Formats: sequence, structure tokens, C-alpha cells
Amino acid sequence: MKREKQTVKKNFSAKNSAYEVAKYLLSLDPKREYFTLNWMKPKKGWESIPREGSYRLNKLLHICQMLYCAKYKKPLFKEKMLAFEHGGVVEEVRTNFVDLYSIIGEEKIDLEEKEKKFVSQVFNYFRQKDDDSLGNFSHDDPAWQLGKEQGDLQIMPLNNKLIDYYANFLDEILEEVIQ
Repeated sequence: MKREKQTVKKNFSAKNSAYEVAKYLLSLDPKREYFTLNWMKPKKGWESIPREGSYRLNKLLHICQMLYCAKYKKPLFKEKMLAFEHGGVVEEVRTNFVDLYSIIGEEKIDLEEKEKKFVSQVFNYFRQKDDDSLGNFSHDDPAWQLGKEQGDLQIMPLNNKLIDYYANFLDEILEEVIQ
């Protein structure tokens, strides 16, 4: 499959990896009650059915990236996201979800405390939302919409214009989530 073989270019100025952020998100659910291995129930128009945990993990990565950009004017993690049918996806996280799922316990997570606190606040707020709400939030991102328009690889852009958009339009939700 072309998507999995092609290297996705990195973003500007981020030092964290999405994989590390994903490991930290999973550490916030050690019993795997939120990030499950269950397959989602098919919905009208879906060509593929994702695992519930992978869907949620990628939604939260996408939301963390948008909100971090809104707050700090730079990306949380360096990997580009791809615009898949169900929303923004980090390919490495999607393809390695089952392995990530198995990481429980004393796994070292290479994130600073500031980022851990931020990600934890996003997780605690959005895990209360249903999957449709997570999907709608993801699909409202103009970067996802632009990525879908590009065709084959569907890389979601992230540039200063989009970061300014996030800062201007996500400020209310950011205040609600980050305290």
C-alpha cells in the first residue's frame, strides 16, 4: 500500500514524537477501558472499520496537536498527520496500535512535564465525549479538509496560517480544557 511505504515529512519546530504522545495517552488508561481493541460499529458511508482504541487515540492526538498549536503557536509533535476517512491519523500510531496497546506500566515516556500536563488535561476533558463528537471535532479542522482534497497521500498541512486559525477559533474550547 503506497501510504505505508512513503515517508511522511516532518513538521517545523516540534521536538516531540507523536509516538511518545500516544504512549503517554495510553498510560492515562492503564486498564484499557477507553483505548480498547474492539472494532467500532459500522456507520453509513464508512468504507473501513477502525479499532475503537486506535480511532480514539488518533482523534486525541489530532485534538492535542490543534489545541497545542492554539496555545503555544507551534506543534506538539513533529509527524505530519494524514487525512483519512475517519479524521486525522498519525500513520506510525495507526499501524502500530496493537503494539502500543500492549505497552502498560513502566515504559519510559520522553515528554516534558509541561507537555504531560497539557496532554493529560486534553485526555481528561475529551474522554467524556462520545466518538461522534471526537470525529466531528476532527472533521471541522480545515487541515483535515485540505488534506482530503489533495488525493493520494492526503497529508494534512500545518503552517503558520493554520496555527493562527487554531489560536483564533479554538480559544474558547482551550480555556475550557486547559486550566
